[in-house]
Amino acid sequence: MSVILKTGSIHSRKVRTTQVGSPMRNTAREDGFTMVEVLVALLVLSVGLLGLAMLQATGLRYNNDSYMRSQATILAYDLIDRIRANKAAAVAGAYCLTSTTPCQTTAAPSTELCGDTLGCGTNQLLAQYDVSRWYALQDLYMAKAATASSITAKNINTAGGNQVYEVTITMRWNERGTDISQSWLVNLL
Repeated sequence: MSVILKTGSIHSRKVRTTQVGSPMRNTAREDGFTMVEVLVALLVLSVGLLGLAMLQATGLRYNNDSYMRSQATILAYDLIDRIRANKAAAVAGAYCLTSTTPCQTTAAPSTELCGDTLGCGTNQLLAQYDVSRWYALQDLYMAKAATASSITAKNINTAGGNQVYEVTITMRWNERGTDISQSWLVNLL
C-alpha cells in the first residue's frame, strides 16, 4: 500500500490518495463550515438578539413606571411642604375645598385667586393657590387616572389630649393601563 500526500499552495488543503489494488480512491478532508452549521449559528444569534430586544423594552417600561412614581412623590412632598409652611390655613381647613367632614378635595379651585405676580393676601387664598398649582402640576407631569388625586383632612384627638390635624394626600396616576394610588399622611400639631 502506498500513500501519496499532496498539498495545494493556494488553499493549503491536504489531500490523501491511497492506492490498493483497486481503482484509486480520494479521501479528502474538508475544512470549513457546512450550511447546517451556519444556519444553527444564525438561529442561536437571532434568539440572543431577540432576547436583548425584549430586555431593552422591559427596561424602558419599568423606567417609565419609576418616573411616574418619582413624580408622584415629588408632587406630594411639594404639597406637604406648602401645607407645613401655611400651617394656620391648613388647621383652619383652607386646603379643603369642600364642606364635608372629613373634608375631601378632589379638584382644583375653579379660578386662581392669586398668582406669582399678584401675591396672596391671606393664608386661605394661598392655600387655594397651593391646591390649584398642585393639580396643575399633576396635569403637566402625570398620566391621568380614572379617579382624581385627593386631599383629605380631619382633626384627631390623641391619647394625651392633644389635638392633631391630619392631612392625607393621595396621588393617583395611570401606569401601563392600570390606575395606581399612593398616599402620604401628614400630622400637624
